[in-house]
Amino acid sequence: MVHAFADSGNATNKESKTESKWKEIIHLLEEQAELERAQRELFIAIACSNYDHLVQCFKHAAKTSNHSLPVANPMDALQELVHEKEKQAEAVRAELDETIHVFNECIAETEAKRVEAVHLSSQVDDSCRRLQNVEKAEEASDIDSSALEADMLAMIREITAQDIALLLNSHVPTETSLVVVKALSLLCGVVPRGRRNATEYTDVEWWKTAQALLMDRSLLRRLRGYRQQTISPDVMAKVRREWLKTPAFAACSAAFKDSRAAFMNNNNEGGERSLNSRIPPAETLRGNIVGILATWVQGVEIEYKARSERQVLVERKRQLETALTMAREKQQHANFEAQVEARSLPARQEEVEAVRAQSSAAEKELEVAKKRLNTYKLLNYAALSGHTPLTFACAVGNEAIVHMLISHGASSGHQFEEQSLCASFIQVLVRDYQFRKKFERERRQQELSAGGIKLRSDAATEALVRNVAHAFIVGHYKRKLFHFRQTHRVALHEAILNGYPEIAAILLSKEAKVWQKTYVLPERVYPGALLEKLAPISPQAHDVVKRRGKWKLQPLASDQKKSQGDPGNSVEIDYQRPMTVTDTLNCALKYYDSRLFKATTGWEPPDVTFYSSTADFVNDALAKMETTRHQWQKELAIRRNVMRKTAELKEKHTALEAAIISRDFVKVSSLLEDGAFADFETSEGALSALMAACIEEVYVENEDRKDVLAVEYLLDRVMNRPLVNYESSHGATPLGTSAFYGTLKCAQVLIERGANPNLAARLNGRTALMAAADNGKEDFVRFLLAYSEVDVYLHDSKGKTALDYAQTRGFVKIAGILEAAMGGSRGRVVSTISGLYGVCKWGCGFMTQFEDHLVKQAKVIMDTNPLEIHELHHCPKRHVICPNGCGIEKLWADELKDHLDHSCALRLVSLFVCNTLKRHQRSCPMRFVVCGNGCGEELREKDRVEHERHYCSLNKAQSRISR
Repeated sequence: MVHAFADSGNATNKESKTESKWKEIIHLLEEQAELERAQRELFIAIACSNYDHLVQCFKHAAKTSNHSLPVANPMDALQELVHEKEKQAEAVRAELDETIHVFNECIAETEAKRVEAVHLSSQVDDSCRRLQNVEKAEEASDIDSSALEADMLAMIREITAQDIALLLNSHVPTETSLVVVKALSLLCGVVPRGRRNATEYTDVEWWKTAQALLMDRSLLRRLRGYRQQTISPDVMAKVRREWLKTPAFAACSAAFKDSRAAFMNNNNEGGERSLNSRIPPAETLRGNIVGILATWVQGVEIEYKARSERQVLVERKRQLETALTMAREKQQHANFEAQVEARSLPARQEEVEAVRAQSSAAEKELEVAKKRLNTYKLLNYAALSGHTPLTFACAVGNEAIVHMLISHGASSGHQFEEQSLCASFIQVLVRDYQFRKKFERERRQQELSAGGIKLRSDAATEALVRNVAHAFIVGHYKRKLFHFRQTHRVALHEAILNGYPEIAAILLSKEAKVWQKTYVLPERVYPGALLEKLAPISPQAHDVVKRRGKWKLQPLASDQKKSQGDPGNSVEIDYQRPMTVTDTLNCALKYYDSRLFKATTGWEPPDVTFYSSTADFVNDALAKMETTRHQWQKELAIRRNVMRKTAELKEKHTALEAAIISRDFVKVSSLLEDGAFADFETSEGALSALMAACIEEVYVENEDRKDVLAVEYLLDRVMNRPLVNYESSHGATPLGTSAFYGTLKCAQVLIERGANPNLAARLNGRTALMAAADNGKEDFVRFLLAYSEVDVYLHDSKGKTALDYAQTRGFVKIAGILEAAMGGSRGRVVSTISGLYGVCKWGCGFMTQFEDHLVKQAKVIMDTNPLEIHELHHCPKRHVICPNGCGIEKLWADELKDHLDHSCALRLVSLFVCNTLKRHQRSCPMRFVVCGNGCGEELREKDRVEHERHYCSLNKAQSRISR
């Protein structure tokens, strides 16, 4: 009927869209009918345990994965696979057609090359024949010329001096003689003198010239060497035009004409061409000097013509040879191409066969993909009774078939379509909830801004329309979800109702969920089952079952109804009410349970019934589910605590990062007390708190009210202290950071707290010594070299040492220090307590720091040099000068007092001669006085006399000597 309706529609409406729509509808209906037919056959095979049919049906089905949550729709994936295989098959078919077309073209091209080669071969043969003919003609011409030459020589030998004298004695030559001697003279290259044009010569002049020629002794030699003469075309043309065609010249030799006629007759009769038959025999011309000379002229003309013919033949021969060479090259090329094409035919044939094999494989793969798609549709298609192959196998109770169906793609739990509908339904609900919350917030804000007055606006109208649309969408997905659930049976409920706990266990192990409800009344399947023994449903549903027959779908109600006729108000199951596993088990126990009877042992005990094992299995499964639920709740609580602690720790780390950046180490310590990670790195630079403390020598007031370095403050913590050898994600260490910035005191604290001076970063293999050498920190290099355990020969990941870094950066002093260290000398810094400490250079044994800070309230007031101050002002062994000026400069400081008191020559002593000190000072030889000569120089009294006599510039004796 559908086909007829489609035909009628096509008859009335010829539009292409309508035709395609009807064709699509017919195709879908035919596919549905084919699917129902295949499902009926599958149900029969399941009921009859026809494994051969099942194996044949699932021959090309894909094995399912163990992933419990499919990330994509299997139907869409299979359809996409079919489309892909169709494209591949179409591409391979097109490739096969193209390959066959190329193969046919190759065959045609091979045949064309072969025909071309044959044609060129015939051309070569033809050219060879023509060349042979030309060569034969040239050879014949040479033979004829040789024969003519022999006849001409024989004829010339007949010329005698008497004949020449007889001709010369003719004072008035005849016309015939004159014509012959003119031609003879012109061919011999002899012309009269005085004029340039030969047409202007008179007969007398020609005759005189001819007489001179005849009297020349070289005449016969010239006549015999006519073949060596070069006659110009103009001369021969003049001879032919003016003399050979004249009657006088023709009448000179009647015998010649007769011989000529005889030759032509013989040639017309098919005889061979012979030039020697063109001239008369020598015996016939004996004594006829004019005839001999005329014959010679005629022979020269014949030789000239033969020579021209030979030149033409030579040119023709050259052209034929060139053409033959080109034809042979073309023939060779054509033969080679024909051979190549002929040899490529098997390869082309193999390509065609390979592509044909690919096409066959692609067609098979396409067929397999289509069968997989059909098998998946068959396994997940629900009949009008709500049964899928899996639910029917669970109701029948065949474990092997259940295993086979699940392994080939049947869904034991929620089907993918149901999962997709649930996901869409939840998304719509969440969107609707979010929209309502947003609208409620906006409404409250508007009311607050308007003073509590409820406003009516376009936004409210739009929200109302949006609410209606959301409600419609929610209802749409809800109806679709209920329709799907009310048309599909649940395999677990079917197995429980029919009393197959083994199958239920298989389903639970294959992704089925024990909390899954059924929206279809489970059906008891056994041979001879009656309608009256079905599960108790409402009378209306029972009537529907009777009218429609068995195996009909019975949806359940969403609410429970109490029957009014039952005095006990018992609860009965009505339409569209979902049933849990417990409800299904209770229904089975109430209406289908019975005692067991065995033929060998008789009746089982009363507590052992048909559904005892099923009830035990369901109760165990529910108990496990409850236990798992409690475990999940505990795990969820633990995860929530972890998330809460993680959030708190994240906040602490955010504050810790800010404290590290601002160098607030008191705040850092407080955060570490609260549980922040001691070696936390900043997001930019990967800087930890300890590394930040090593950048600069910062002081912090500790709990004892003492100013200590921030590094010492962090490392002396009792708990949650940072690691002294910690390496950041960028390959930095605290000691390496200190070496980079040259903070010696921080490095001293780190090493005292256990820092490894030879620690190489895992990222690049660099040590603190390399960092100091690379950044030009000379003092830090000396500080590290003061430790004997520092290895100066270590290499980083690039194979470079600290010396290489110093030399590369041009730090000459550091390079010298490192070279000395490699040689065994580590400078003046001794390895006592630390490289920061030095020993007094005067040898008193005092040891103190090279550099120090004067700190007050955690702030550096000034930088000090304790060792230098000691050496300059406090060392008892330092060298001092006697303050009395006695001339001793190298005195120890602790000996100065004894020197001033006892051994100084200029010390103050008590004098008994003088009564008073004032008197002594007036007479003391060490007192300062002024020169008596008036030069103004101050000097001691003991030196005054010598100065005035010898050195004073105002000395009168010296002045006289200078004059």
